[in-house]
Amino acid sequence: MRRTSRLFPSATLMLASLLISCGSAPAAAPSSQAATASSAAPSSAAASSSSASASPASAAGVSSSVAKPLVKVTIAQPSNSLGFSPVLIAQQKGFFHDEGIQANIVLAGSGSKTAAAVIGGSAQIGSSALGDVLGAVEQGQDILTFAGTVVGVDGALVVRRSVADKIGITQNTPLDQRVKALKGLKLAISTPGSGTDTELRYVLGANGLKPEQDVQILTTGSVVNSEAAYAKGAADGASLSSPNAQQALLNNDGVAAVDYTEVPAFKSQLSIGLWATSKWLDANSDTAARVTAAVWKALDYIHSNPKDAGNVVHSAAWSKLDPKVFDAAWSSEVKLVPATPDVRPGGLKALIDYVATSTNKKVNVTPNQLGTEKIVTIAKGMQH
Repeated sequence: MRRTSRLFPSATLMLASLLISCGSAPAAAPSSQAATASSAAPSSAAASSSSASASPASAAGVSSSVAKPLVKVTIAQPSNSLGFSPVLIAQQKGFFHDEGIQANIVLAGSGSKTAAAVIGGSAQIGSSALGDVLGAVEQGQDILTFAGTVVGVDGALVVRRSVADKIGITQNTPLDQRVKALKGLKLAISTPGSGTDTELRYVLGANGLKPEQDVQILTTGSVVNSEAAYAKGAADGASLSSPNAQQALLNNDGVAAVDYTEVPAFKSQLSIGLWATSKWLDANSDTAARVTAAVWKALDYIHSNPKDAGNVVHSAAWSKLDPKVFDAAWSSEVKLVPATPDVRPGGLKALIDYVATSTNKKVNVTPNQLGTEKIVTIAKGMQH
């Protein structure tokens, strides 16, 4: 998966301003990669959750039979990366339709382009790494996270086995010793400010290394390019998201110098979620709640039927990926999917602290400025 956990760049603000000054663009048509919502009712397994926290369909009483015309909503997200799977599953399994939503999923290409689409009005909801939202809020944009879909961080810093042998580390070496052994290496990232960049910088800084002095950071332009640079020897290692990290480990003789799921500071942060402008949320709280209810069903489905959910995602978005690589990546991803879409202040505070450490500067945003629990509360209270 790729979270593009980057601070909101000035170029994005300029794009958003241009969009606004020219009037809100019409809602973008769904990407050819995004499937049309199914009208099929969710399976009985999805409707009857075995998880400790019941889905809206079981506990909150959200109706699965909607007589009103479907409400059209455009949801923009960077890609079909595994971190965005709850939205993809809600589409493929017909959960949006069940909640009275006709969802158009648009793949914007990056987190910054996702933010520009929502701020500019061509999409109503964003689904992306919340680092993008944090950066936008800090720049003065009035947007709020209203549902959480991933808690924690996936991916890994992978080095070639020959490099691991040279610097004397294995996956059993204590984490701080593994990181310190990276001094002097050339490590690839996708783009400055991306998740691959901020995660690497956080890990280095938290373990006593200075990113700009102690390692050479190679910018490649994409996670795919970073994996290629690592595989061809142009870099000693690469900071990769899932499933590229698993592919490097399984198919390119890699060693995880750092598995990002093992980093304590990453485990509690709310890293991916749904968000919108405050103005749109105030005027469309019922619609936002129904979108949340649909995604909640997807979260429940992932936990109740992880294998079937993985098959849905693999078939819809990753059919060309080696099945063993996908299975390894999906197994890791499922562990990061929360039981409920709650937007807890503690999870937002962990995100804020992480961004402050990785950028080595104070972040002037509070959890209340970054997210709201109002929409999840409405979703919980919906009745037949």
